[in-house]
Parts: sequence; structure tokens; C-alpha cells
Amino acid sequence: MARTFTKTLFASLFCLATANAFADVHIEWLGHGVGHHSGPGNSLIMPGHPNGVNEWLGTHKLLIGENIDGVWVEKIEYAFCLDPWDNVYKGGGLNPWEQYSTSTSLQDHFSTIDKSGNDFIANAISELYAKFYEATLQPNVPPLWEVEHTTAAFQLAMWEIIADQDLFVDHTKLVATNSLTDMSIVDLANWMLDQITGDTYYNDYEFTLYVNGTLGGCTPEVPTGGISPASDCLGYQDYVIVRRTPEPASLLLLATALGGGMLVGLRRRKSV
Repeated sequence: MARTFTKTLFASLFCLATANAFADVHIEWLGHGVGHHSGPGNSLIMPGHPNGVNEWLGTHKLLIGENIDGVWVEKIEYAFCLDPWDNVYKGGGLNPWEQYSTSTSLQDHFSTIDKSGNDFIANAISELYAKFYEATLQPNVPPLWEVEHTTAAFQLAMWEIIADQDLFVDHTKLVATNSLTDMSIVDLANWMLDQITGDTYYNDYEFTLYVNGTLGGCTPEVPTGGISPASDCLGYQDYVIVRRTPEPASLLLLATALGGGMLVGLRRRKSV
């Protein structure tokens, strides 16, 4: 009996650990979520838009569809963007869906562009989420005074980490401000980045990455087909959604509950 209980308990915990293993999915972009544009005109320089663009900074509303045991299942999620080189979204028209592959590893996803050799991008993003993600879900959290600004600053901070691999947004490098940029968003993003210390490993969230195209950019010289050149050679925007990681105490509580339920079952079986 003890062996059966142990196997069942570990099987239950294993299911929790592997619940985020996904097959390929299809995504339709439904529109912007919460956030702000960067400002008028060419207010933010991005890798895919070296001449500047009024960039959307914030979440995106996605319709995610996949086949689960032969049944087509759809769900709506709000996601941040992972690819500063690409900002084209597939939505509307006769064929609004675009196929995406999935991953649960920030380290693997950014390994080809991370210059640090020690997973700076993945670790900094994990710390950013651990410290500030919840502030994008609720308003009026001092000093993050407005949820739209908070969400926009969070996205900008993430792009700075990914593209420039440092912790300060300024007028230089791949993600760069100019005289038109909404500096209230930039100041808040830099305040967030200043809290990234890198001295602790954070695993507060489980990440699901939806990937389409190639990360890291190509040479955006001549647009084709009326679409930005970076999107022509890369694909569509990559997204990330998260789920809070169960705390160790929660896992222990679950194990206790599972064990208690099984013991009740055993007692009932013996009493029959």
C-alpha cells in the first residue's frame, strides 16, 4: 500500500510540473490590451524601426487555439511581446490564424542572442516579473501610480533587457528615446530596471513563450509588401504569458491533501 501511495503522489506532482508542456498552437491577434503608445510620431527607436515609431507599449489580446485530443480548444490570453525586432500581428481577414511553436524556457529562447554567457536576459526578465508583474494587473500601487503607465513601462523595460542587454533606457542603442518619447513611461521603466539586482534567482512564475520567426533581427533596409522590413524577414511577434509558480508550502499542502484523501479511501475500503 505504501508503494502505491508513493507512486500516486509523485505522479500527481509530476502532472503539475509538466502541465505547461504544449504542442504547436495557432494565434489570432485581437487587439491591444492595457498600456500606452510611446508618444507621437517617431517617438521610440526600435530594432525593427530604426527611424522611430509610435510604439504600442503594453499587453496584447490573443485568441489561442490548439487541438487537444482531437478537439479544437480556444482561449483568450493577454500577453507581453518578447521580440523587439518584430511588431507585426496576425489578425482579421480570411485567415487570421498564424502557427506558433511553444517553449517554457527563457534561457533556451534567448541563448542565441544573450551576450553575457550566464543567462542575463532570462534572469533579468524573471526578476522583472517577480518584482513588478502584479503591478501591471492592478491600479494605484505606489509608486506605480497608474496601471496603463505601469504596463507600458514594464514592456519597455523588458525590451531594453532583451535588445540592449542592460538596465537603462536612454537615447542610444537599439531601444532608444528621443524628444517625442513620453518620458513618464521611460522614467518608470528605468525605476523598475534599477531594482534588478541580479543577486537572487527568481522562479515566481512559469513562462509560456509563443514563438514565430527568428529572434535577433535581420538588416531592415528596404520594406517589401508594405510591411516593415524586419517583419518581412522574421515573421510575427513573439509573446509570453505567465502563471504563478506554486509555492513549496502549496505543494506540501497539496501532497498532504492527496495523502489524506487516499488514506480516507483506504479506511473506507477496509471498512467494507
